[in-house]
Order: sequence, then structure tokens, then C-alpha cells
Amino acid sequence: MPAECFVKKRRKMNNPKNTFESRLIFFAALFAVLAACPFAAAQIEPVTIQPVNPLTIEDKIKAAQVIALGSVDSVTAQKNQQKTAGRQTREPYIASIKVEKIYKGSPGEGKLAVLFTRSDNPSRPPLVNFSPGERAVLFLQPSDTAGYLETITPFSGKERADYALTQKLEKTSAQQ
Repeated sequence: MPAECFVKKRRKMNNPKNTFESRLIFFAALFAVLAACPFAAAQIEPVTIQPVNPLTIEDKIKAAQVIALGSVDSVTAQKNQQKTAGRQTREPYIASIKVEKIYKGSPGEGKLAVLFTRSDNPSRPPLVNFSPGERAVLFLQPSDTAGYLETITPFSGKERADYALTQKLEKTSAQQ
């Protein structure tokens, strides 16, 4: 008797009428879900994603609280760190910047103290680096350490001071 029950169930499952009904129910449910999606999507608000590194000059201008044109007077190590043999290290430095012009913000007159990090790890992206005598446009923000500024990211915030960039910054500062 148990074998007969199995055969009857098998015949019932293979019945074309039953497979048509199950397919119909499946596609009706799928259609209902897909039809409801535009309404759900209309309620979701778009999210703007800020890049880790500002890609354009406009992004850098928005991200910076201070924009200054200046030349590097000196670079000094913030702390004396011993290099361990075989290890790559990141070392904190302070760059003293002689300000020529301020385009945004009011950091004070004369000189700025900018914290930055030097790294000797070639497998990482290059960090912003300062050298004495270098002239650049700096995109800065306040540092966690009081009295110091830092670049907007460790990888971005210093641009070569060329005519086109300084003219663009002049226009931007005139509009604010």
C-alpha cells in the first residue's frame, strides 16, 4: 500500500494542471514584488559619498578651512624616533610656512605651522611631503594638536603654485 500512495502523489505532482498553477502563482508573486519596487525606491533618499581624497581643485577648496600660498622655511622632526632595523616607520614633522597670501580662512599672519608625516614605505601611496624652499598652495584644516594645521588628508592638500591655480583661487575668494 505505501508504494501505491507514492505513485499517486507522483502522478499528482506531474499533472500539467498543477505545474501550471504553481508557475502562475510564482509569476504573480514575482510581478507583485517587482511592481512594488519603484514605490520603495522612491522613498529611499540618495546618499552622497565623499571621496577619501578630494579629486578636483573644487573638492579641495570645499574641504579646506584654510587655503594659503606660501613657501617652506624649515622642516623639523616633531619627536626623535629610533628606526627599527627592517621596519618601515612613519615619522611626524612640522613644516614652518612663510605665508604670501591667504585665500580662505584666517589662520593668523606671518607663519603657519603644518604637521605632516613622512613615511619610508614604498608600498603605500605617497604622503604629502614638504621640503625647505618649496613654494606651494596649501589646503589645510585644524589639527588635533592645538596651534597646528594639517593638510586636508595625509595624501592630498599641497599643489604646485601655478598661475592658473592662483587665478582660480583669486576668483573663489572674491566670491566669498
